[in-house]
Amino acid sequence: MGKKDKKKKEEEKEALAEDQEYFHGFLDRQDLPALLNENGDFLVRTTEPNSGQSRQLVISVMYDKSSNNDDNKVRHFIIQRTTKGKTNTYTIDAATFKSVPDLINHYVDKKEPS
Repeated sequence: MGKKDKKKKEEEKEALAEDQEYFHGFLDRQDLPALLNENGDFLVRTTEPNSGQSRQLVISVMYDKSSNNDDNKVRHFIIQRTTKGKTNTYTIDAATFKSVPDLINHYVDKKEPS
């Protein structure tokens, strides 16, 4: 692997949040209740929406711990990745960021729902 390839791979890893404590890799929804205990707890995971489709990054957030309906307890937000030229951007809604950690930090700092 050349120097450029190695640098690009490191940049992609950093942009995708793989080295962050909130990143949990491939994780099914049914595993989330054991990891998200309080309202506001969150993690970033990868998921395969349908067999054979490419994996996506998802932010899963404990939303309503007291709900009797398990489907209402945790909300899931798919992180959209867009490539313009050689630049990747990440978004959930209208705001666009250079990396997943930048996106996470924005929502944690501003305490804004998506």
